[in-house]
Amino acid sequence: MLDVKKNRLDYGEQLIPPDGSYDLDYAVGTTYSLDLEAIMVLPVALFHSRLLDCSPDDLHFDVLDAITRATDKIRVYCQKGKIKVPKKYNHLMAYWEKGISQIRMDYHAASFHPKVWVVRFTARGRTPYYRLLITSRNLTYTHDWDAAFATEGYVENKPVEKNKPLLNFLQYLENNDEKKLPRKFLEDLSMVNFNLPDGFHLMNFYPIGFESQDSRAVYPNPLEKNNWDDLLCISPFVDDKSLKFLAEKSGKKITVLSRKEELDGVSEALIKDIGENRFYQFSELIQDAEWMEGLADGSRLEIMLQNLHAKIFIGSKSAYQHWFIGSANCTQPAFGRNIEFMVELKSNQNKLSPVKIFNMLTQVKNAELPPFERYQLKNRKNNSERKSLEHKLRKLIYDITGLAFEGRVIPRSVGSDNLWDIIIKCDARDLIIPPDFKVMIKPLPEADKLPKNFESGVINEISDFKGYGEVQLSPYLNVSIQHNNETIKSFITEMTIALPDSRLNSIFKTIIDSRDKFMKYIAFLLSGSTPEPIVTRPNSDYPGIKKDARTNPLLTSSLYENLMVAVSREPERIKAIEKIIERLKEQKADNASIVSDDFLKLWKIFQGYIHGNTK
Repeated sequence: MLDVKKNRLDYGEQLIPPDGSYDLDYAVGTTYSLDLEAIMVLPVALFHSRLLDCSPDDLHFDVLDAITRATDKIRVYCQKGKIKVPKKYNHLMAYWEKGISQIRMDYHAASFHPKVWVVRFTARGRTPYYRLLITSRNLTYTHDWDAAFATEGYVENKPVEKNKPLLNFLQYLENNDEKKLPRKFLEDLSMVNFNLPDGFHLMNFYPIGFESQDSRAVYPNPLEKNNWDDLLCISPFVDDKSLKFLAEKSGKKITVLSRKEELDGVSEALIKDIGENRFYQFSELIQDAEWMEGLADGSRLEIMLQNLHAKIFIGSKSAYQHWFIGSANCTQPAFGRNIEFMVELKSNQNKLSPVKIFNMLTQVKNAELPPFERYQLKNRKNNSERKSLEHKLRKLIYDITGLAFEGRVIPRSVGSDNLWDIIIKCDARDLIIPPDFKVMIKPLPEADKLPKNFESGVINEISDFKGYGEVQLSPYLNVSIQHNNETIKSFITEMTIALPDSRLNSIFKTIIDSRDKFMKYIAFLLSGSTPEPIVTRPNSDYPGIKKDARTNPLLTSSLYENLMVAVSREPERIKAIEKIIERLKEQKADNASIVSDDFLKLWKIFQGYIHGNTK
């Protein structure tokens, strides 16, 4: 169950449709922090059952198709102020803007922290199929050690009582969002009997921290319900109050596996009271392993430290083992003011007991390094200064994300290029920036644009952002925070701004910019063949038409046959092609239309089928 070599769970693989006949119908995902580069790879798994093994910049036709379709069928929720600034902006990220909902909590020390995916797949003539993924992992690139639980099930003919907390959680998301989730998605979910993993006979869902629609009661900490005979706590973050509470619930028979820097912050008196031999830290050798390996092999890839990020509580009670997996740390915020999501799994098998799992994670086996090692009070460090800085930073980010940023775009013409200037206004009279801190802002997309100082106590009006192409426009702002003249945090926030309706089409046209690419894209959509790479990258400074348009030989009988098959079996493909034609039919390359007259004549025949007019 927790064998780090045998029980690997890949994020992308869990989102792939179950077999060739099923397609994505709708998906909802939640995360605390979000990486725009990481989110780019998910649609490829959901729509095309492929794990993206290259950068999204190395575009293939399936990547383009998945990303441009994503926001119609995928909804992602995250904490406001926790969208990471991408190292390299890809203009296709603009397609995600309407698919991401940022949730702002009522208190700066509270977090929207659940990591859940609910995915619905459908197939013609078959029962809808759901997959549920509950993790400790954020939607970011990281090599941290996480834990995840995945299950699935088909829609049945009666409501399943145990799914109510999950449905209440989705209702909470709806209540904090302008966009509503599909009714059919929610109705069918209520009738899914999710499969249990081997060794377990009971499963319960625990959304934590909000009032349910049924009882108007806040879902409690599930660990409160029992006094435990034995308790194993695996948590990257811990605090005194939570550890003391769990120690009392287990008669001090609690074992804690955490990060060294967190254990350094636990009071020495509490550690001694529970027992120093019951505290273990994540192996520092494993934490540095990738860095050390990179030094050894001369790797040029980005090297990341590995640290503990998994949250698992395993309690033993009357010969039963209770596993709690999900997003909640062993901290007061997690069980007191955050929004979290946990799943409980119950077993009567001793091999799943706290003792057995503890031994697996701490004992040397076959001369291999165990993930956890004894924590020693004598080696602790004082982290109070770091904690103080983190608290100030968190409060400042929260206050900034509560401000109303208003943007305005002003069109101007320079030669043959249509360029835009951006004016940003924000009332920051109530904002307090602590001493030694500085805030800078700029529109997100372009790395070469310099940020401008953002002042507290005044109404900011910044008009220095000039000369943007249409594809460079965005509702996102890059906010960077400096402490003692060193940038310590960068994040994305949104501004209210009216952008040109043609912006997304303009981005699309920078990619499908020739007749050859158009025909190959159509052929891919109809055949589902192995996707070819698209040579043009969507990161040019301004959209231009590449001069490689030419007559294409792809208007063949095979194209006609594929269109016929799509009309009879997969009309959605015809509708998708119609959208692409609308985007491109006025577009020209080297004075030749990207969508040729010959293709349009053929297309009109099939267009009639999807609109009910075949005369």
